[in-house]
Amino acid sequence: MWSKILHGSFLCGVFVLSTGCGFQPLYGDRGSGVPSLAQQMASVEVKAPSTRTGFLVQRRLLYGLSAEGKAVASQDYVLDIAINQWEEDVLLQQDADVSRRNVVVEAYYTLADAGTGQYLYRSNNRAVAGYNRFDSDFANIAAAQSAEMRAAETVADSIATRLALYFSKSEEDTS
Repeated sequence: MWSKILHGSFLCGVFVLSTGCGFQPLYGDRGSGVPSLAQQMASVEVKAPSTRTGFLVQRRLLYGLSAEGKAVASQDYVLDIAINQWEEDVLLQQDADVSRRNVVVEAYYTLADAGTGQYLYRSNNRAVAGYNRFDSDFANIAAAQSAEMRAAETVADSIATRLALYFSKSEEDTS
């Protein structure tokens, strides 16, 4: 019983102390007249290559950047993404058969102002997802596609997080 009381007191103390140091939740209210982080992120147009991996990254980003999973009517920013993807042999057996492979997805992206075309933020992300190889060709194709999807989703989630941090930092710089 005392441990629960102490634990609750500790959490309340951390909350009280963090409000005094300028801590602000990433998705918190920013004040009147200032667009929220959700509004800024929803106003990003995502341009990705027309490949399977590009589609997976773009789809995941649309759901990560806006609440409904679709872009808003007015696009204030353009996110241009270039994607490289390859596979690496990881585990070779004695008879030279590959029993494990990695799918590597690497994305280079730039965020630009839609009105002026000025670059605002530039970065890159990489994700690796592994899969086992089997005697069945169908199982290998399904496993490779699943690994590609996992790597693409990881890259997209990382891009969305970095954009959220960029928008929160740029808001701090202007205020």
